[in-house]
Amino acid sequence: MADSNDGLSYLLKVKLATDFGKLSEVRVIARNWSAGTEELENKAVEIMIITYIHRVGWFVGLILTSGADSFNSVHIAGYATPFLYIYFILKFSSGTSRNELMLWAFFFGLTIDVFSDTPGMNAAATVLLAFLRPSLLRLFTPRDNQDNLVPSFKSMGISPFLKYTTASVFMHSLALLSIEFFSFSGIWLLLLRVALCTVLTVTCIVAVEGIRR
Repeated sequence: MADSNDGLSYLLKVKLATDFGKLSEVRVIARNWSAGTEELENKAVEIMIITYIHRVGWFVGLILTSGADSFNSVHIAGYATPFLYIYFILKFSSGTSRNELMLWAFFFGLTIDVFSDTPGMNAAATVLLAFLRPSLLRLFTPRDNQDNLVPSFKSMGISPFLKYTTASVFMHSLALLSIEFFSFSGIWLLLLRVALCTVLTVTCIVAVEGIRR
């Protein structure tokens, strides 16, 4: 039958290829694959829950720090205040969507506004930072190292992390202090405060990051 070209030989080959034993083996593989997929989904849910608990912990900790004014009382010549709370936004994974990041930033900034009696100022500046954060992270991170990256000295390297942090803090400080001044008549004083706040905030973030290492 192997040398024959009639239709029966093709029919015979099809029947041999659909042997019951082989079909049974395929079904077992399908069941194992389904079980493996379910196990991976359960692990993914567990990781997601742990991640959100970790984020909420940081959220509460930084809120309490800011609310107690322990950092607001730190000044350089009366011009600079460290905005340590934006560390929360900077540490989000690169896999976090921009919309999710902006939502976290809005509630975080709004909570800071409630404690600091600055209606909407911190919320606006923090949401702007969250909007720019993905672009800033891509700018200072190698392309082969951008998947689910949590920014840090270890994951990015000292120089890229410092550049990413400094650029992010500068944009946030510029936005927040511009809203506070609500005028460009004192542009040099504004730029001085932005520069000093950036230096002080980056120093605090580097100190915290160094301790966490």
